[in-house]
Amino acid sequence: MGWKASRSQIQLRLLYRQNRWLLQLLLGWLLFSFGVLILTGHPLTDSLQILFFLEEDKSHFGYFYASMTDFVIFGLVISVILVDVQRQVRPEATCRVMAEELHRHAIIFHFSNLGRRTWQLFVDHDIPVTVVDPDIANLEELIRDGYPCLVGTGRTAADLDAVNVGDARFVMICSDHLESAAVICSLVRQRNPKCDLVARCADDDIGEVLARRYQATVVSTSRVASQFLREYLTKHKVTKCVLIGGGQLGRRMIPIVEELEHEFSVVATHEHDVADLLDKSHYIVGRYTDDRVLEQAGVVDTELVLFTEDDFSLAMATVDRVRGLNHKCRIICRVFMDDAADLLHAEPFNCDIFSTSRQAVEQLREQGAFKAMGPPGTSKGASLVAGSEIRTAKAPPHHEQKPHIKPKIGSR
Repeated sequence: MGWKASRSQIQLRLLYRQNRWLLQLLLGWLLFSFGVLILTGHPLTDSLQILFFLEEDKSHFGYFYASMTDFVIFGLVISVILVDVQRQVRPEATCRVMAEELHRHAIIFHFSNLGRRTWQLFVDHDIPVTVVDPDIANLEELIRDGYPCLVGTGRTAADLDAVNVGDARFVMICSDHLESAAVICSLVRQRNPKCDLVARCADDDIGEVLARRYQATVVSTSRVASQFLREYLTKHKVTKCVLIGGGQLGRRMIPIVEELEHEFSVVATHEHDVADLLDKSHYIVGRYTDDRVLEQAGVVDTELVLFTEDDFSLAMATVDRVRGLNHKCRIICRVFMDDAADLLHAEPFNCDIFSTSRQAVEQLREQGAFKAMGPPGTSKGASLVAGSEIRTAKAPPHHEQKPHIKPKIGSR
């Protein structure tokens, strides 16, 4: 059953559960009154008509029945109103209850960019999915729109039971924290040894442990991105480049440009970010938006600048500085939200845009990681993620094609 159909059933069950005592009281009152009418000599047909106010009974009990029924129904209406008020005051409680009601569903732990991409994929294909995240701000739009979700770390038995992990068909752990990923993998496997399990892990050694011990499919967005960028550098025959950023993606790119024998330099915020990989002649420590630092790194005459951090405000400020020094070079940025990508893709920045989370979801799809949830066309190689190719700013007009952009919830 699709999520849209099951959602209606869940809402009806919730309505019954939250008003159960009044509904039972109403049913009991109707049965009691029906018995009294029969015992006082009313025919069966007349009793049913009186019971449902199709006929007026002018006896003492008839007046009493009419008054009491009005009172009970009034109480039921008030109860429904109070429940609705509670949903508006504490909507996260309703979303939690909805998460408990899901069966044969998907669970996403931690609503990072990768988690958002995966959630959007499932929602677009009408697949029941719930999200667990410790920060309620990350779940704000899901709570507002009434999607199943839970505010929690996922590292306790109570959190896993609250999202019915034992009956899940697919679990994805998108936490950036290695310890959280390992703990959640262990807890999930204790309760559900058969579900498909995907874990995000930037450390290759830890990833091997998760894959071997918990039968998890391990994904690293930085590794996926570095593989994709290797192809990009080879395709465009880049011989000189500047890497900005010493994070996971920046560190993965350093061996690649060394292997390709490119002339390159790295700009890092702190020396310890890259000092273990490079000698001092290949990196500069300083602010990315400092013109002197960028000039020293060789931005003025480079062919390509690769900005590897995922901070959009920092990316925009840095790209602006780079364009002031070199208006001809290619610039590649990683951006999650499509509207932000449009901004950097257009004049005056003219950046080539890619999304590490988008590429990771596309790779998982191609590997069949989502086959347990059965979106149509996955086994035949149909693209489920819009715009999975890099968005190139300098392509000829007849090759330019805007990807189909689906509505997405806020960025993180």
